[in-house]
Amino acid sequence: MVTLSAMTVAEFKPYIHMLLESYAADHVAAGNWDKGEALSKATEQTNKLMPEGVATSGHSLFIVESNTNSERVGVLWVAEQNRGGKKSLWIYDVEIDEPFRQQGYGSAAFVALEKFAKERGVEEISLHVFGSNAAARAMYTKLGFGEVDVVMSKSL
Repeated sequence: MVTLSAMTVAEFKPYIHMLLESYAADHVAAGNWDKGEALSKATEQTNKLMPEGVATSGHSLFIVESNTNSERVGVLWVAEQNRGGKKSLWIYDVEIDEPFRQQGYGSAAFVALEKFAKERGVEEISLHVFGSNAAARAMYTKLGFGEVDVVMSKSL
């Protein structure tokens, strides 16, 4: 249903802008960061993780494309890691573009990612999801992801 194509430098420029704003907003909504500091914190963290953009060693940035017409339907950013002695992929970002949500593209992107991972000898795929993102959490559970660490809060 989808193909993962390597993101180009030209595609990276609008992606990183969207990523930083979204990441900052997610942390503000979760109560982790103040709005005034969120964008600078998101930028600092992302620059540490991916200092060379699409050329950062160990990181893969993809455009998720529909196999039907090669149209972009989303993006995916992963990095190879060693987690607990296992070769692992950490999903830093997955985003299906708004017009293509709830059409199976997210699940299809994960199927394509699993193929990519298996070709590299990866034993495990992990990710973080904000607790308020019920749709994503439901999809990840359906795809076989399980919770390994849960942080809970209660506002007073």
